[in-house]
Amino acid sequence: MASEYLKWKYRDVKPDEPVQRTKKQKAANWWHYHKWPLLVGALLLIAAIDIGWNALGIGKIQPDYQFAYVASLPLSDETVAALEKGLAAYGQDCNGDGRVVAKVQTYVDMAVSRESDAAQYAAAAQVRLMADLENCESYFFILDHPETLHENYQILSRENGDLAEYADEIKAYRQSKSESGGKYKVYFL
Repeated sequence: MASEYLKWKYRDVKPDEPVQRTKKQKAANWWHYHKWPLLVGALLLIAAIDIGWNALGIGKIQPDYQFAYVASLPLSDETVAALEKGLAAYGQDCNGDGRVVAKVQTYVDMAVSRESDAAQYAAAAQVRLMADLENCESYFFILDHPETLHENYQILSRENGDLAEYADEIKAYRQSKSESGGKYKVYFL
């Protein structure tokens, strides 16, 4: 005599007919199991494209001439824009992109100011200027105190380390300063 369990265990079982799904049901099933890896992969692809785009500089306007304005008084945005436009008018297309662009970077040393945040602004300007000098981004300098720049960074020096005089070994151009009537020296290095 066989037990009920053994009869149940060894019964003749026929599998159910497989369900035929439509294409829409198959797509919904696939999306249910693959949506998160697909979304993460898409985000990583977008991030990689953005990093590559920025690293290669695609779409960025590269200036033909870069100027560094190093002074104790800041320039207004309108003055910087007018200066860039005026300097670009005298230049030529050096990088072959079909337009002449001059860029003026301002580095304002506000250490003499009595503002509470002046020390932080001066330190930030010094770091930006050191990065500019290290990367050789600016080729032309507009200065109000070339002696201070020479003492701090030793970039306007002769072979013996002394400060080069106006129009000495370097070409220089003097431009009038509109705000206080003083003179700026523009050193072309």
